Amino acid sequence: MRTIVLLTALIGTGCTSSPTLEELEDEALRTGNWEAVEKREALLERRNGPKTPGCPAGLTEVCVDKGLNVVCDCKD
Repeated sequence: MRTIVLLTALIGTGCTSSPTLEELEDEALRTGNWEAVEKREALLERRNGPKTPGCPAGLTEVCVDKGLNVVCDCKD
């Protein structure tokens, strides 16, 4: 019986919803506290991995915003 209660409690806590990134941003705009947004973005970045393969050693990635696209290149 204890096992069933414990299992039910664990499943219930695992299914709780967390605010979306958009909801966190709305809250940050109201309060001025961006800590939760930054934590979520860092978590997503770690989970998804780097978006670009990166540059070889000795080169620096330089990105330029061109409207809807961001163009990145490796420069020395």
